[in-house]
Amino acid sequence: MAKRIRTKPFEKPETVQKVQRSIDTLIWRYLDENGSWDGEISAAAIKTLASNSIGRLEPRKFNERFFRGIGAGALWDWFAGHVAAYGDHSERETFQWLEAGSPHCSCGKPARFKNGGVGRFCSSACSLDSPKRKAAWEAIKDRSAVINEQRRRTNLERYGVEWVVQRESQKKVVGLKTTLRLIGQEAYDKLMDKDWVYDEYVVQRKSSKMIAEEVGVKCYGTVLDYVRKHGFEFEIDRRKVELSTSSVETRVIEFIRSLGVSDVEQSNREIIHPLELDVYIPSHKLAFEINGVYWHGASNAEEDRIYRMKHRRKTEAAEAAGIRLVHLTDVEIITRWDTVSSMIESMLGASPEKIPARKCSVIEVPKAAAKGFLEENHIQGGGTWCHLYLGLVYEDRLVAVMGFDKARFDRSVPWELTRFANLRHTTVIGGFSKLLSHFEKDHEGSIVSYADYSRSQGNVYLKNGFERISISQPSYRWVSPDGRELFNRHMFMRRNLARVLTEFREEETEAQNCFREGYRRLWDCGQVKFIKKR
Repeated sequence: MAKRIRTKPFEKPETVQKVQRSIDTLIWRYLDENGSWDGEISAAAIKTLASNSIGRLEPRKFNERFFRGIGAGALWDWFAGHVAAYGDHSERETFQWLEAGSPHCSCGKPARFKNGGVGRFCSSACSLDSPKRKAAWEAIKDRSAVINEQRRRTNLERYGVEWVVQRESQKKVVGLKTTLRLIGQEAYDKLMDKDWVYDEYVVQRKSSKMIAEEVGVKCYGTVLDYVRKHGFEFEIDRRKVELSTSSVETRVIEFIRSLGVSDVEQSNREIIHPLELDVYIPSHKLAFEINGVYWHGASNAEEDRIYRMKHRRKTEAAEAAGIRLVHLTDVEIITRWDTVSSMIESMLGASPEKIPARKCSVIEVPKAAAKGFLEENHIQGGGTWCHLYLGLVYEDRLVAVMGFDKARFDRSVPWELTRFANLRHTTVIGGFSKLLSHFEKDHEGSIVSYADYSRSQGNVYLKNGFERISISQPSYRWVSPDGRELFNRHMFMRRNLARVLTEFREEETEAQNCFREGYRRLWDCGQVKFIKKR
């Protein structure tokens, strides 16, 4: 006889009863007189027992404990054998492989996963060695070579250069089109007038910000570009600009003081001399770096080389001094102040609402709802879609969400903790631990996670049994030409550049293309890798 399902503390009794009735109805057809599995041994049988109403595997059913509990241990033993034989793939991946008909590579090995599904080959080497693939690539290369040669000969005959973009007139036309699109004809005419710029900037001593407002340019940095072009000194104005942009720094300081924190220091150069801490709170060993994206973003290859490790070194110096350094951009402070202020409250232990996790119930959150919650409450947004989202409910409110997915970068670990966020202006005390523990009860294997070194040293991971493994090299985001938007680097991968930029040049790198159109590269501090071994 099949065993009854145990009621979990967070589940409603009526829900458990409904699930139990559906399972009882299903399995009685396949159990023999001794209560043992007597049905089909296949992936289809597993899916029949472990899926929900829309045909998706449910974590609470897709596990050994469930199958043995309903008398289908033989079916799970068959499946477990395939898991062991399929190598380092997860149980869910192995199931997909079985469901796809157990495809094998031409070399005889099981086909590997590719782009979320099961491919036709076991490795890149086998894929590249495929006769069909080789023939296709050779055909493409041959055709491309013929077309490029025709273009090259035509350009040499007509223009005396191999490629159109090498023509001086074309360079000027393309550059002018981009400029006019960004700032407009009227602003361009004024800024190109050297005498007008001299009178405004040098004689009348107007700041670049004032001139930008006068000509209708969104970013004062554009004005400074023309100041440089005309050969005028701009260092004095740069200091003025920095003072004007310090308004966001002032906003952060005033907010911290409004929380009752009085020991707030500005521009401290003693702690990590000669480097500066923009905002420092000695009582909390906490500091904030306010990064104006225009001045902290690289606009060319030389600046890019200098800025690449700049923020990382400052964060390392602060950590060596026992200080947590949090990097915030002026764009984030202006556009996402509600989220930023909530994060500051949490770091200072000053959240308006504090909820003990023991008073919360754990639920599985629908993916769309979880994504929306994280988009609103996490400083980095919702991120990629996850395999499973767990949440904490308090008084019918969703107050915390944690996302789990298959490990994306480290295949030696089955699971990755991808996102965690509390409701804005709320701290769920012990919420991280409770959600993690709940996941661990139903899922075996180690868990990897990554902390943004620009904002965190990962103390919450260390408190919950994780081990700090390494810190990656700095990554980056792109800053729009007007300095008002930040874009994820994935939007600017080479395959997307033709769609994102006004003009994409195949012979140029990603950085060269972006710098040419006025984008700036803003480097972060890298990612801290943590693993909890189980």
